Amino acid sequence: MAVLELVNVARDAPATPGQQERARYLERLHEPCEQLDFVIDERRLSEQLSTLEVPHPEIFGLQGFDFLSVADLVWPEAAASALRQLAGVEARSSYWPLAPGRLPLYVCPMCGDLGCGAITVEVVRNPATVTWRDFRVEDGLDHGGEEIDLGALGPFTFDAAQYETALLQPIELLDALIADEAASKASWEASRRARPRRRIARVFARERRN
Repeated sequence: MAVLELVNVARDAPATPGQQERARYLERLHEPCEQLDFVIDERRLSEQLSTLEVPHPEIFGLQGFDFLSVADLVWPEAAASALRQLAGVEARSSYWPLAPGRLPLYVCPMCGDLGCGAITVEVVRNPATVTWRDFRVEDGLDHGGEEIDLGALGPFTFDAAQYETALLQPIELLDALIADEAASKASWEASRRARPRRRIARVFARERRN
């Protein structure tokens, strides 16, 4: 039985416009950011991907599997939802037009959109086990029957209880990040609304002095 863990690792993707906008009020985005990577039997899944060659790179325009984990701490709300979906406690998002039972593990580091390509897996649930099998690169398009099959990975079968615990353990951290962002944004917006009033008050104060 394989053992699943999630670990914090560096996030090397460049800041997107959305991330830069949020950095105006969210201090942590000015610091090096992290993602939660999937570790199976003490080996990071992204490292296993990095050892594979891209067959027919012209099909998907890929030179390597340089993707970002769906559990990206820069976007904690999306990360929490992705982990809950993998754990089977939240319905799969309609944002991902994938075959039934399939979910993304790694996505485009710039936009997270399936159209840029994603590493997906079929999640097979049984009462006592969960299996990840049939790893693929998908982008939601028909490539004339051609696909990038990552059959060199897996299948991995996990104890269902250990699997769910591993995926849901980071949720408390992610919820805390979500709450912190909401509070920071509210404080920043309140400060912005107060600035015109403070300027007006200073003008009136100068006029009274004169």
